[in-house]
Amino acid sequence: MPSKTEFAALTSQLSAANAKIVELEKQVATERNAKDTWYKSQQEANEVIEQVHQFLDAVPNSVKRESEGEYSWNRVKLSPVTRLAAWLAIRN
Repeated sequence: MPSKTEFAALTSQLSAANAKIVELEKQVATERNAKDTWYKSQQEANEVIEQVHQFLDAVPNSVKRESEGEYSWNRVKLSPVTRLAAWLAIRN
């Protein structure tokens, strides 16, 4: 059986541990929120990029999304800006 002093020390350690748990739970919640916000922003940006690609797909004589190559590892995915610049360069 612990003495009163030992019991007080254990109670103090338990209280400190509980406070640390609460602090860490808040930190996890904050980081989870930041991750979710970043993921949502990333998804929205990808949707905009896809819309620009779709627009460029519809433009006559536009450059394809991917450069040509005999093998898949030789092909390079082109950004919308590169595709637009190429299309503007070949226009009459």
